[in-house]
Amino acid sequence: MSKRYDLVGRKFGRLTVISKGKVVKQKTTWHCRCECGNDVVATTGNLNAGLKKSCGCMHRDSARKVGQARFIDLVGQKFERLTVIRLIKNAKSYTLWECQCECGKRTRVRGNDLRTGNTKSCGCLNVEAAREEGKKHVDKILANMVENTNLGKIDSKIAKNNKSGVKGVSWNTRRQKWEAKIMFQGKRYHLGAFDSLEEAAKARKEAEERLFHPILKKYGRDPK
Repeated sequence: MSKRYDLVGRKFGRLTVISKGKVVKQKTTWHCRCECGNDVVATTGNLNAGLKKSCGCMHRDSARKVGQARFIDLVGQKFERLTVIRLIKNAKSYTLWECQCECGKRTRVRGNDLRTGNTKSCGCLNVEAAREEGKKHVDKILANMVENTNLGKIDSKIAKNNKSGVKGVSWNTRRQKWEAKIMFQGKRYHLGAFDSLEEAAKARKEAEERLFHPILKKYGRDPK
């Protein structure tokens, strides 16, 4: 073999040619060893043209350097209630940080969630928001409570699961009857079982006029 084409011992980038390989599709191949220890096969053309300089580790190292250049250290920074304590993991697609919340708890949060504001606490903000919403609901109920009666309930719309179209009227499958009921001042009144929906609706309306209308008028509500 001409020394000109004998590449054994020659170095191309991180690759050192170890031995000649097979001819594949009329192209001579060479067994090479990379500086990182991996073996790889390359053609004469790719080696001479500089298209093959490593087993692939050069690309990985370059990508790692780019990633490190883009890396932003968040330690010490504060995001709403969270203060970043330390880096937990720097993965290819995300970074994970340990954070101290103002409430005293520690939590792990992705860097992107911190920067975009998706995560603002260990979860205590959501708990407080739910507690506040619950308090508003209770306050609303108390504001409507008079004489052990919730005026808001009296004025409320028909429930979505009501199949009769009339408040307080439902079909009793076992008895095969329409039943009418009404709740007033903490007590449930059974108004009867009827063969027709019209009869049950009439009984319910009469009960509303007898029980609901007086207290609604008393507290300035318009009976509907």
